[in-house]
Parts: sequence; structure tokens; C-alpha cells
Amino acid sequence: MRRIIFFTLVLLFSLNCFAQETTSPKNEIGVSLFSYQCNYVGYADILLDNIKEFQFVPFGGVSYKKYFGKHILRSNISYREIVKLQSKSSNSFSEGIFREGIFKIGYERQFIIHKKLNLIPFLALDLGVMHSWAEGAAGGGITGFYYNYDVNETAFRVSPTFGIRYNFTDKLSLLAETCVDIQYSAIQVDQTQISPRFPIYEDDYDASRFYVIPTPISRFSLNVKF
Repeated sequence: MRRIIFFTLVLLFSLNCFAQETTSPKNEIGVSLFSYQCNYVGYADILLDNIKEFQFVPFGGVSYKKYFGKHILRSNISYREIVKLQSKSSNSFSEGIFREGIFKIGYERQFIIHKKLNLIPFLALDLGVMHSWAEGAAGGGITGFYYNYDVNETAFRVSPTFGIRYNFTDKLSLLAETCVDIQYSAIQVDQTQISPRFPIYEDDYDASRFYVIPTPISRFSLNVKF
């Protein structure tokens, strides 16, 4: 704990010194107008099979940035939800709901091509924590077994990011980002088997997985500086 406090104080002191050598830092709030994400749902694919490969997510998050010239500290909170409903009268079925929340913090570097050019490319590297919840049912088919699922997943991400910003004014801008999420997940699954011919059977187990998740548009946002 002492080491964490020490390194935090060193980081804050370094940023303060850096800010004094450059222009005063500016603050920025951004609202995600939409994103277009890969429909990775982890173990919840048991409940959400055959869903579309990508998902359009309107108003999925907010961001905060602090500027130190071309160098930027950034953070972002996002949320999305997927619901799949299917009739239980069919021979086999799956249905469920998936919710996901992500917090990211990272570093961004802008590349100003020309002072009069309003279009600015940038690179960023984010570290993130993701938590998802899924619940639903699946089964049927030849065996006639039905399962109720409750899936919880916690993951750590590293996200290399590329983006382009367009400045309408000094305070108002739009930006689009694309990224790749490199993710390690710890998963907990609670499974209950239900069949008219057999007693109810419960099974709980843990698992872990490694993913590489491409995100075509991780954020298209409207941003305001102050």
C-alpha cells in the first residue's frame, strides 16, 4: 500500500512539473454519440448465439481528458446491453440478457500536422477493467435438457487506439476512434439443469480466457473543452 501511495505521489509531482513547462492543461468532457462494436460476449454466447457479429450502440459512454499540450491523460466509462428473446416452444432455443460496463484510463498523443488544419490524428494506449453480467436460459433439442445460466465476467484490457479529431472551434470538436482490446478474463458460471425426467442439477464453475477483440468504432463523440 505504501508503494502505491509513493508512486502515485511521484506521478502527480511529475505531471505538475510537466504542466509548468508547457501550456496550462485544459479539461474536456466527451459524450459518445455512438459506437460500432464487435459482439464479443464471452461465455454468454451460450445464451446469445446467432446474434449479429457487430452491434451499433447509441450514447454508450462519457469521457474526460486533461491536456498538457500535445500530451493528454484520458479516461472513459462505457456501457452496453444486448437482449435476445426466442420462443421456448421451438425444439431448441436460447435467450438472455447481457450487460457490460468498462472503465479505461490511458495516455493520448496528438500529431498536429499544421496549425491551421482542424483535422488532428492521434494515438492512444488505454488500460481498462471490464465487468459483464449475463443471465438467461438455453436448451431443448434431442436431449430435452434446459439450462438456466448466470454468468459473471471480470477482465483486464490493454487497448492500442487510433483516432481522428475535427475541431470546429477551440472548445468544440468531434472525434472517431478505433481500437483493439487485448483482454484476459476471469469467468464465473452458475448453471442449473432442468429436465422433466430428471431432478434439478446445479453446477458452478470458474474459467479464464484470453481474447483479442477488434472494435471498428470504439467511440464517435462530441467533445467540449473548458
